[in-house]
Amino acid sequence: MVPAMHSTGSSWWMTFILVAVFIMAALVCNRRCRRQIVWHNRVMAVWLVVAGACFSICAGATVSTLLESGNPATVAVFCSSGIVVADMALMSVCVREPMVRGVVSAVSFVALPLALASAATVLFDLSVQLLAGMVVAASVCGIQMMPNIVVHVPDRYLVEWRTYMTRRWTVRGNIPEEARVLTRKDVRRDMDSFLAQYSTGFTLCVVLSVLGYAALTQWTDYHSLYDRIGFLVLSVLLMLFFELKPRQSGRPFERYVMRAAGIAIPLLWVGHATQSIPEGEAMLPLMCMITFAVLGLVLGFSMIVQHNGFHSLALSRIGDALCFISMMLIPAASFLAGGALEFLRSMSW
Repeated sequence: MVPAMHSTGSSWWMTFILVAVFIMAALVCNRRCRRQIVWHNRVMAVWLVVAGACFSICAGATVSTLLESGNPATVAVFCSSGIVVADMALMSVCVREPMVRGVVSAVSFVALPLALASAATVLFDLSVQLLAGMVVAASVCGIQMMPNIVVHVPDRYLVEWRTYMTRRWTVRGNIPEEARVLTRKDVRRDMDSFLAQYSTGFTLCVVLSVLGYAALTQWTDYHSLYDRIGFLVLSVLLMLFFELKPRQSGRPFERYVMRAAGIAIPLLWVGHATQSIPEGEAMLPLMCMITFAVLGLVLGFSMIVQHNGFHSLALSRIGDALCFISMMLIPAASFLAGGALEFLRSMSW
């Protein structure tokens, strides 16, 4: 008994030391970030914010090992996202540079709903499968809506045209001096903030969608018919979305990230194909070949330049239609794959 208690106590001390080290590392990154801003090194400041967030995630995952729960993965997500929110709140008070503030606000915008969702999952004793389905659906919707969420027109850009028109042809006043065409210098700070928020939010949504799908591959109840159908449909829809969505993006970074996610989805599915399709265990090599053949065709037709105008227009419209249909059906498929239907059926109404 005594050696067991001694080993438990030593493990607690080691855990506390690791948490303290990770938190101190995050604080050091925050301090260095502010110094890099003073030196006008914005790129290094952004990377230091990302490093601080990673150390906060490690601290939260380490803290979760001290808490006993039936869902350790959900507790780890809650602790990590909660510490990230606290870290970003501290940075938002200390930082005024637009690009860095854009990254901080985007990380906070993604981490706060994740912390609330994981907290609700722990409080109401829900399954990890349900949380993973919600994360996948929310991430794909976030990718689609990110430009509308991030970009807005500041009030100082709006000209009071009624005042301008009433004063333009009368002698009651002069033409407003600020009624002029905006230049790049006027919008540079706001555009830096918008682009930083968009890039960070987009990257986090793509990563969370892949991680949520990976969690679904582990915790999906393949013995339930609806869960299995939802998982298979979700796998196809996610592959289509991430392979066809890059056609609508003009930035190479976004295209590479989404196509990498589109390749990761079938790889994860192939690893659990025998569970999602129990009858097809003997046909696993054939299913792998078909999966990657379809993936190659989709990649080819979405990337090859068509010299015929009609063919190019037809393929473009077909790709847009498939991308839109997949985006609209992913929340419903995530609903089924996450076990939400079985959860609603088991509730006492």
